[in-house]
Amino acid sequence: MKKLLLLLAVLALAFAVSCKKASPAGPTVPSKDSNGYYSVSASGATFKWKIDGTNLDCELSAPTTGWVGVGFGPDGLMADAKGFVMGYVVSGTPTISEMYSVGHAAPQPDTVQNISNMTGTETGGTTEITFTLPMNSGDPQDEVFTQNMNLYILLAYGPNGADDFTTQHQAYGAVQTLLY
Repeated sequence: MKKLLLLLAVLALAFAVSCKKASPAGPTVPSKDSNGYYSVSASGATFKWKIDGTNLDCELSAPTTGWVGVGFGPDGLMADAKGFVMGYVVSGTPTISEMYSVGHAAPQPDTVQNISNMTGTETGGTTEITFTLPMNSGDPQDEVFTQNMNLYILLAYGPNGADDFTTQHQAYGAVQTLLY
């Protein structure tokens, strides 16, 4: 009887271990398009980037007519992220702002806007913004980017019509990747 109980315990332990989720193997390898942009997606939003000398050229899109946003951080949590960029488009005019994290509340406008080359469109229920960030702005509220760095890219977007920076996200997600 003891042998049977021991065998059942060993089988139960083996089954429990084999059914656990595998731990992540590391960063997601981003795909690369014909224009040299790398991309990752989460929760329906897509972030594309290309390192251009001392700058990071970026494109962000999501299935909404509200705001879209991206943040960068060490662990995939909003509270620890830096260098948020949020944007929306009203009547063809984009409003894009560099933001910083203040815990689990809505990000606040960065005191120094180091963002450039801002454009935006809203077509067929999708909002897309493009912008350029410096790899190292010297601003403590910004992420310092380095080639091949391991970081989390946080993606979020607001509900349709949320053309502001205060409405809570409709969807969000994070992807760990390498910045090529």
